[in-house]
Amino acid sequence: MTVTVALLTAACGTPQSSASSPSTGVSPATPLLVTCGPNDAITISSDTVDAAPDGVPVQVDNNTGAATSLVQKQQGGNPTSQAYTSELEIATDLDTGTNDLVLTATPGLLQLRCGDGQSVDVRVVAPQQSAPAKP
Repeated sequence: MTVTVALLTAACGTPQSSASSPSTGVSPATPLLVTCGPNDAITISSDTVDAAPDGVPVQVDNNTGAATSLVQKQQGGNPTSQAYTSELEIATDLDTGTNDLVLTATPGLLQLRCGDGQSVDVRVVAPQQSAPAKP
């Protein structure tokens, strides 16, 4: 497995708002299901996941017929200065079939894409923003 990391920083940016609505997505114990299909098309099981200290578990079904990569991109900011932003992009090589991963993601907007395909947005929420577990 090969992991590629790129870190980009900028000295300008736009203020980021923080959502306080409860999560209706994937809890840390349940993996986010991602499918990479033909032409690097991507589908996800939820557009919201809970952040966790150990990372966000993801199960990727690579149905492209060949090896590809899952690319995650997330912007971060400096809470004391909204003029400073950073962007982290990580690409993880995927074999065909099912691949189990753990993504390092902080609360905020996370973009995922298969290979060179289109990105989808996933909102990562802090655990205290999560809805209580249903019995």
